Amino acid sequence: MKKSISAVGTTILALTLLTACGGNNEADKNKQTASASNSPTESALTAETSTPTEADTIKGKITFAINRTDMDDKLKEYADKFHEKYPNAEVVIEPIKDYEGTLKIRLASNEAPDVMYMNTIITPSTDLWPDFYAPIDDLGYAGKSYLPLSEYEGHAYSISEGVYVTGVLYNKKTFADAGVTESPKTYDEFISVLETLKAKGVLPIGSMLKSNWPLSTWETVAFAQTADSQAVFEQMVNTNTPYTDENSLVKGFKFVRELVDKGYFEKDLLSSDWDVLRKQMASGKVGMLYLANYGLAALDGTPAEDVGFFPLPIDNSGQPVTMMTPGWNLVISKGSKNMDTAKAFYKFWIEESGYQDHNGLIPPLKDMKSKNAPLADFLSNNPRIVSVLPPQDSYNKILNKAQIGNTMILQEIMLNKDNNIQPILDKYNKKWADARK
Repeated sequence: MKKSISAVGTTILALTLLTACGGNNEADKNKQTASASNSPTESALTAETSTPTEADTIKGKITFAINRTDMDDKLKEYADKFHEKYPNAEVVIEPIKDYEGTLKIRLASNEAPDVMYMNTIITPSTDLWPDFYAPIDDLGYAGKSYLPLSEYEGHAYSISEGVYVTGVLYNKKTFADAGVTESPKTYDEFISVLETLKAKGVLPIGSMLKSNWPLSTWETVAFAQTADSQAVFEQMVNTNTPYTDENSLVKGFKFVRELVDKGYFEKDLLSSDWDVLRKQMASGKVGMLYLANYGLAALDGTPAEDVGFFPLPIDNSGQPVTMMTPGWNLVISKGSKNMDTAKAFYKFWIEESGYQDHNGLIPPLKDMKSKNAPLADFLSNNPRIVSVLPPQDSYNKILNKAQIGNTMILQEIMLNKDNNIQPILDKYNKKWADARK
C-alpha cells in the first residue's frame, strides 16, 4: 500500500537523522526514543494493518432465486466460487420452475429472496420498484451497459444480466445427416430446410408450446419489420382494437401459424415440452428450436461442436433478422438483511461468475467480451438487429387489467383447429377495450 510504504520511509529517515546527530545527553536519547515509539506514524500503521478487507466485511447468508432448473451442477459451482472470494459469506441459489407466479406471491408476502429477477408480471409497474427493490446507483453501471438500466425517478434499480439475441438453435450433425450443408439465409431456404428434415422423419422444429414461456421468443418476430418496438406498444395503448392485420404482433402470430399449417411443428402441440426437446435434439429427433442465445448451453447431450445458431430469415432479402432484448433484469430485495453481501453477489453475478459465457449471453457491459464461439458464428451472418425494449407502464396496465398475455394469444392461435384466427382476435380486442375504460 503506497501510504504504508511512505510512512515507513518517513520513520526510517527520522531514526537515521537522530543517529547522525549523535547527542551525548542520555536523557535526551531516552526522550527521543520514547517519542519515536509512540509517534502518530506508528499508530497509523497499526490502525491501517487492522483495517478489515472487503472479504471480511462481506458476510452472512443470502438467497438468489433463479429460473434455471436445468443446471444444478453449474449453479453449485457459481455458489462455491462466490464463497471462495468471500469466505464469510454464503449464497443459496434456488432454482424455481414456476418463477413468475412464485416470486409474485413471495414479494406480496414479504418473503422475497435477497437477489432475484423481475419483469412486468412480477412487478407490473415501475412505481412499485421502490416498494420492493433497493437502488443500485452505487454499483457503477451508469453509461456502461448495452441497453439502458431500469430507472425510476432518478434511481437505477436493475441491469439486465445479459443481452439476448433471438435465433434458431440446431444440431449441425442432424443437418449434415439430412444433406443440409449450411444454415438458411432466406425464408425460402428456411422452408426448404424444414421440408428436408420433415422428409427424413425428423421433427423440423419444436414449438415448446406446453412449456409456454418459450413462446415469448416467437412473440418477438412481431418486431422484425419495425425499428421501434415502443411505437408498436404506443399505438396499441391508443386504440380499442389493437389486434388487427396491421398490428406487428398479429403479423408475427400469423408467421407462426403458417408453420403450424404446414406441419413443421409437433402433431400434438400440447405435448411439446422444452425439457424434453432439448434432450431430443442430441439424438437427432428434433432439427431446430427457435429461442435465444440462452439456449446454447442447455442442449443436454449435444456436443458443443455440434451446436449451431443462426438468425431467423423472415423474408427473401438475404439479410436475416435478430431481435436484441434484455435478459432477465436482476434486482436486490429492499428487505435484504445482508445488503452489502447481496450487492457483492449482484456484481459477482454480472461481472465474474461466467454465467453469461456459459449460457451464450452477450455480456451486459460494453467492456466485457463474449467468449462463446456459436455467438461469433451467429454474428458473422451480419443480421439486422432490432432492439426490443420493455413496454411502457400504460401498456402493461391495460394488459394486466385485461388479464391478457401475448403468449396466451399465440398459444390459442396455434391450437386453433383452422387458420381462421379472427374470432380469437375479436375476443382479445374486446378484453382490451374493456380494460381501457
